[in-house]
Amino acid sequence: MFVLRFKKKRFIVALIVVLAVITVFIILINADFTHVEDYAEFNSENYSLKADSSDDRIKFFQQLGINAVDESVDEVIIPQNFNSVYEKYNEIQKKSVFDLSNYAGKPAKRYTYSIDDGKKAVILVYKNRIIGGHITSGVYGEDYLPFVLGRKEGKMDRLDKILVSQNVGSRKEVQKLIKDGAVCVNGECIKQPQHKVDAVADDITVGGQPLLYSKYVYIMMNKPAGVLSASNDKRAETVIDLLPEEFQRPGLFPAGRLDKDTEGLLIITNDGEFAHKYAFAKKTCREKVHSTA
Repeated sequence: MFVLRFKKKRFIVALIVVLAVITVFIILINADFTHVEDYAEFNSENYSLKADSSDDRIKFFQQLGINAVDESVDEVIIPQNFNSVYEKYNEIQKKSVFDLSNYAGKPAKRYTYSIDDGKKAVILVYKNRIIGGHITSGVYGEDYLPFVLGRKEGKMDRLDKILVSQNVGSRKEVQKLIKDGAVCVNGECIKQPQHKVDAVADDITVGGQPLLYSKYVYIMMNKPAGVLSASNDKRAETVIDLLPEEFQRPGLFPAGRLDKDTEGLLIITNDGEFAHKYAFAKKTCREKVHSTA
């Protein structure tokens, strides 16, 4: 009798252990260990990807300089295997530091917002974190555009004004280029010269070639004798007149000056703050030299 009870007890214990192992195995199979990031790093800055609340999602757009309203949501499944269409879509994600291949087969919430210029912004959310998204005009057949991280660092300005500042052409020439469809912003051809863009964050191409935007320029010139250290003069040639066409742009001036008949190094720029610091540094150096002489 004792042996029978002992065997029965061992059987029950063994059965409990087996059931526990099976339960743990089922939990592990169904558990989701997919890691999601709280932040995305771009240009040494962190951008929050938190989407726990509506306010969090709105703040994500605010980081990018986007005014988003009218939220709607639905459920989607990230495909387990990407076809050519989804591969192309994921390439757009990678331009915004996202990669949906990390979430293949996972369910996600898709939030849609209205933004400026009648466009729509879409974000994909998994585990309360933003894992992807895009901007669209809402017109069937038009390409999706990526989010552009870093937008907050720039300043929105007219497209034609930016192109003129980069010496693409005169305002009249630039406006013709834009109206002819030769200028694209983030992959979308823009035909309105007054269209506002961020020259720092937006990808701008002219005739298929990327615009390498620089707000300020710094040109070192070996000034020859007989030329004025000035921006313009009706009677004499200036250092600005000597610049090749590809270096010409509005707002250039010499930082400091050399006499007309003097040769030597002269810096030409459009950066007023730099010019002020440069002039102050030269003055301080001269004072120190005189005081030690």
